[in-house]
Amino acid sequence: MTMLYGLREKLRSRDAKSQIEALCAIAKERRQEFGDDVIAVFDSTASGEVRSRAAWALGKLHFRRAYGHLLVGLTDAEPQVREWSAWALGETGFHKSIATLTVAAKKENDDKVRRAIFGAVKKLRLEPTRSHITEVTRRLRPPTAPDPQVRCLVDNLASLERPKDSSRIIDLRKELRRTDPPYFAMYMDWVRRKPTVEQAITDSRYVYSDDLE
Repeated sequence: MTMLYGLREKLRSRDAKSQIEALCAIAKERRQEFGDDVIAVFDSTASGEVRSRAAWALGKLHFRRAYGHLLVGLTDAEPQVREWSAWALGETGFHKSIATLTVAAKKENDDKVRRAIFGAVKKLRLEPTRSHITEVTRRLRPPTAPDPQVRCLVDNLASLERPKDSSRIIDLRKELRRTDPPYFAMYMDWVRRKPTVEQAITDSRYVYSDDLE
């Protein structure tokens, strides 16, 4: 508890070095519970260096609730914030980001930012920049749900199969939407992308494994 409090205190401080230290620790340890705190830093901190590090941390966390905030980051005045916002959008895995990233690339003059945008688009499309199998396997898992009730619904959905369980799947998805609408939107985005990922995972043009190289 003391460590959690300490990280939050560093994030809320006005000292850029302390904030960056906290962001690095959160990203390294994959502390999903700090996702909203990192978003707050990203939205409110004046330092471009801190905002860019916050975008990086959100990408490392694959924190999908940051999606809208990262879209705003694409128009930030600081190139490094735009660069890491683009990279993080590739990590969050929303296929719908592609259209916005494509538009941003056309308006972007900074070469590093453009490379980050194109890299994110290729990752989202699973194009031949190739992803490691561990990264693609992660995309086969549904979005992380902090709420135990939501996790229970998602686990129940995972045990069902179409077409025999179609009516039950529909009922559980309706319940999931009532329980947590934002999560439901992320979940359905994942459902739509899952067949593409399943198809790609055995294709060496898109996925590589250390055992097979």
